Amino acid sequence: MLLHSSPGVDYVAAAADDLNETRARYIGQSLQLFLSVLALWLFAYNLYRAISLAMWMRHFPVRLLCIVQAAAGVALSITSISTDLPGGADCHAAKWAGGVGLTLSTLCTEIMLLLKAYIVHDRPRWLLVLLVPLTIIQFGILWVIVGHAGFMLTTAHGCTVAFPAYYPWMRFALNGTVNATLSIPFLMVAVNYYRRYGSDMWACLSRDGILYMVCAIASNLAAALFSSFAWLGGMSEWMYFLDCT
Repeated sequence: MLLHSSPGVDYVAAAADDLNETRARYIGQSLQLFLSVLALWLFAYNLYRAISLAMWMRHFPVRLLCIVQAAAGVALSITSISTDLPGGADCHAAKWAGGVGLTLSTLCTEIMLLLKAYIVHDRPRWLLVLLVPLTIIQFGILWVIVGHAGFMLTTAHGCTVAFPAYYPWMRFALNGTVNATLSIPFLMVAVNYYRRYGSDMWACLSRDGILYMVCAIASNLAAALFSSFAWLGGMSEWMYFLDCT
């Protein structure tokens, strides 16, 4: 383990005198590169879908949020890939990219949930006030990542971020609560309209809304569990990539 921020290529080269260590570091960096490329493919596909959907969406804020969220994931993945390339980003830069990417992705999702509740409740102005605490919460999480998370290069896993012990559950408590709080007002209206009118549209909105809320909270919980108990070892923090997709 090395507590510095050099790119992965330099980290592998630093073990040139020990063939076994060089091989182990190379395998670790290759695994990280594979996961980064896989994440890039997922986020790039999401970006393509977001741009395609934006062509026919009426609401500009929703179009912008979809594109920004996917683009943040693409930028984060590219930064992660570059840590394994000559002249690429170091671990410290990857930590900043990860913090900003996670923050933007989560904030975009929460704003979209807020907009859904805002629209179905006939656009009450007071609901938009929730944008302020949402932003404060997410930038508070960003402050924890960039200010209190450590970073290191490890033989088995390449560039790894070590979050504070409280971070996974703090993130789950905040994001899970926000997801439920913003989803429930929309679902109340959707389910009520479905019961009243029996429309297939409201049935679909109700079903999809419930499914999204359950999946979002389950994803938040899975990321917290894997990170807190390190069930995947040094790869546990990659669950946050999946949480963003």
